[in-house]
Amino acid sequence: PKVAMSILSTLTPDKLAVAICTEDVKAISKAPGIGAKVAARIVLELKDKISKEMLTTSSSDSTVTATTTAKAASPLIAEAAEALTVLGYDRTTITTALAGADAGITDVGELIRYALKKLAR
Repeated sequence: PKVAMSILSTLTPDKLAVAICTEDVKAISKAPGIGAKVAARIVLELKDKISKEMLTTSSSDSTVTATTTAKAASPLIAEAAEALTVLGYDRTTITTALAGADAGITDVGELIRYALKKLAR
């Protein structure tokens, strides 16, 4: 219970499910008292129990749905998200980084630079 409370104090249940499905050990290990090894074990043990289909259908407000909506809304954001994925960032981090992007940005390179600067903070 202590580990679960620690994780849920840092991540919402939807974000935890996304982190497990995308094997984002870094996001889970941000919880107090949870190291990389414990986070990796949690992902290993729970990734089979949380299917990606269940994740997308059970939470219409989740990060995965938000990313899909963002991709449909703007091809620039979709292309920038793809580039950041290639660089090794997970979906949760990408969504956060691109969330406050200025609508006046018209170049994908500029959008990627914006996201990388935000991630560097």
